[in-house]
Amino acid sequence: MLDLLEKEYVSAPRLETERLILRAHTKDDYLAIHEMWSEEAVYKYISGTPPTMTESWLRLLRYSGHWQLMGFGGFAVELRENGRYIGEVGVSTYKRNMGGDFDQLPEAGWILHPDYHGNGYAFEAMSAVLDFAASKLGFSKSVCMVDDDNAASNRLANRLGYVAYKQATYKDTPVTLYMRT
Repeated sequence: MLDLLEKEYVSAPRLETERLILRAHTKDDYLAIHEMWSEEAVYKYISGTPPTMTESWLRLLRYSGHWQLMGFGGFAVELRENGRYIGEVGVSTYKRNMGGDFDQLPEAGWILHPDYHGNGYAFEAMSAVLDFAASKLGFSKSVCMVDDDNAASNRLANRLGYVAYKQATYKDTPVTLYMRT
């Protein structure tokens, strides 16, 4: 399904919400990405270890490359009031080999700097992304995967309309697979 998408975008368009700007990543985001991903609250449920500077650089390159190859991907999230980089959200494809019901659909994801957890920013940003994905990209369904121990992200998945449909293991970690229709 994802390989059949006619690419309309080669870079993330600018989306605005009441408090946030969602935009394409730029090379100027490199240090902010590294700082954010070096926070234990960020890497704890995803990689288990903080990134090297090289890994952060490659992450940034992956964000831009995903838009180039797939026509969709992640957005940098910044505060409207001061332009501070606070995280990243989007829909992507990671070819995780989690099964056709998962791998054939766009995968939603969200990461915010811990200083901005608990303020509704992730819900606000992902709501805008999911609206964009449905209206501009034609994605009527999407999936997400959340570490079973990540209570906040599991709650957010439910709040965004995702329904748990399968327990799985990813990189030796129990995860819940969710689908949104």
